[in-house]
Amino acid sequence: MSLGVAWQRSHRPYVRSIPYVRSICGPRGTAAKSPLPKLKSRVGRPRDDQVDQLIHDATLALLAEVGYEGVTLAEVARRASTVPSTVYRRYDNLQALVRATLRREFAVLFETRPEDTGSLRGDLIAFARAITEVLTPQRAAVTAGLLLPMQRDAALASTLSDGLSALGENIGTASSHELSTARNSTHGLRAATS
Repeated sequence: MSLGVAWQRSHRPYVRSIPYVRSICGPRGTAAKSPLPKLKSRVGRPRDDQVDQLIHDATLALLAEVGYEGVTLAEVARRASTVPSTVYRRYDNLQALVRATLRREFAVLFETRPEDTGSLRGDLIAFARAITEVLTPQRAAVTAGLLLPMQRDAALASTLSDGLSALGENIGTASSHELSTARNSTHGLRAATS
């Protein structure tokens, strides 16, 4: 038996007799709740949201330029002016990075809704402007570059199809609201003139 184990055994009864230590440690073999609140054990600097944005921008640019197969985490890090360990700390692999980038891009797109101008012509013009703002050449290239990899990666396909269908519903809801407003105003004009 080592000296440390012998010392622990000889002093264990003394330590267990202290009421405060017993309230923290609990009875032998169990752990009591600590009276101190648990703090988040995050060591180091807090994450910088600007670095996240740079990583996502670099990922989108690479997806548009070289497609899904040409994107590497090292190249994303280089374009984001950071080190690869920063990217690996945030994302386990390339698939997780691409899915997070797509989710973030769809969140930005959901904020784009055509404004209600009060007239059918104005609403249709606002709707066309909103679509042209959403359908940029970079986004079209990204979507085209992801069509083939979607057949092999079910999670990527799910992320892209869910985002596109939700975006279609978002734009469709806005346009159906505008059309119903236009119909109501047209019916109101007909009733007033009849």
